[in-house]
Amino acid sequence: MKHKFARRSNPDGTVDSICSRCFQTPASVSDETELPKLEQEHTCAPAILARFEYSNLFYRKLEETKES
Repeated sequence: MKHKFARRSNPDGTVDSICSRCFQTPASVSDETELPKLEQEHTCAPAILARFEYSNLFYRKLEETKES
């Protein structure tokens, strides 16, 4: 699965790359040209993904209850 990343510029001139799937920051660099390689190497931690999946299921059930 190809991940998408958001990038954030910091006051100190570094740039963070944030995974849109697990919300981890796999890279913080001074030279933004380094980010594509680091992003490609990123693997989401299964434990983190499981927590997000549980949250999504909980909120889906909550919304279904509200609609009933």
